[in-house]
Amino acid sequence: MSRWLLNHVPTLGLAAIIIGGFVGMAVVGTLLVRKRLPSWVSGADNDVAGVLLGVVGGVYGIMLAFVIVALWESFQDAERTVTTEATEVSQLYRDTRGLPPKTADGIDVAIHHYLHHVVEHEWPAMKDGRDDRDAWASIEEMYAVMRAAKPKGVAQETFYAEAVSKMNDIVGARRERLHEASHELPGTLQILLVGGAFVIVGFLFLFGAQNPRAHMLMVVAVSSLLAFNLLLALLLDHPFAGKVSVSNTPFRQGALAHFFEGRD
Repeated sequence: MSRWLLNHVPTLGLAAIIIGGFVGMAVVGTLLVRKRLPSWVSGADNDVAGVLLGVVGGVYGIMLAFVIVALWESFQDAERTVTTEATEVSQLYRDTRGLPPKTADGIDVAIHHYLHHVVEHEWPAMKDGRDDRDAWASIEEMYAVMRAAKPKGVAQETFYAEAVSKMNDIVGARRERLHEASHELPGTLQILLVGGAFVIVGFLFLFGAQNPRAHMLMVVAVSSLLAFNLLLALLLDHPFAGKVSVSNTPFRQGALAHFFEGRD
């Protein structure tokens, strides 16, 4: 459900739905409690409610901060993984320039296929946590070319060894990228995040305030802050989905740029 929202609803629309909806429910809940249960907001139990709110808010705040930091680090790791994979593909291309022409041309074609499958087909698929089989086929194409290679001399043997090493690194980085694309917060943790936010707002209903405007302002401020953090967690949870996502630009830069310039 969260992936679908990210892929089909603009970021501003998500912000309006999550923040506006959460704040709206908090405001309606506050009005209903003040109207139908006036004794609950009389202020007589403010001392107890304040202590409980402090304990619940503190525990939830620690958990929320931990989740947001972990998701942000995961998002940055995804960006680094993409950059690393693109760098290794670029290094493979450069290393194979030192091999026999047949091998170099074969790797050139395989890299061309791989980059276009990744950028044009796999990137959209990763929005739904999927990969592209043709990209794996391009990896196999690279290995087939290298298995048929016959390097001669120390220089070519050195480049050959480096190229094979880079191919293995590309596979490792690719698997890491696909894992990051399919990974998400466990369902229990998602429920705990959303449920905890509702619990804290619920405690605000019981926190008595003689001035209705002051009470409403407090509820709106806290619920807005909680909803914004929930929105941030949603955006960071899927680094390759939605508008706020990891770019495939590294696969189009540097030595790899010519693979997208006037080639079939």
